[in-house]
Amino acid sequence: MADLSSITSVTITSKAVFGNKRVNYGYITLGDGAKTVPAAGLAVTSSQLGLGTAETVQLSNKLYPYQWASEVLYSGSGASVPASGDTVEFMAIGVRQNK
Repeated sequence: MADLSSITSVTITSKAVFGNKRVNYGYITLGDGAKTVPAAGLAVTSSQLGLGTAETVQLSNKLYPYQWASEVLYSGSGASVPASGDTVEFMAIGVRQNK
């Protein structure tokens, strides 16, 4: 199987404001059934998550553990895992995008 080279899509489903922080909720869609997440991870920028700077990103997935650090989505196991059109829910907290 080949590795994915980028995220399929990022969908923001809701937004909230707490003080001077923005909180965006949504999901990231991975893969097409024949690809895997590379061990080096996939770029997911703060702007893709609807923020100028993401300070914290929490990820949730039923099948695989995923982590986000330095604008990169990693498989939690540190190895390639099947993506198979997988969706990863996120909650991103940070500051707003510049307009």
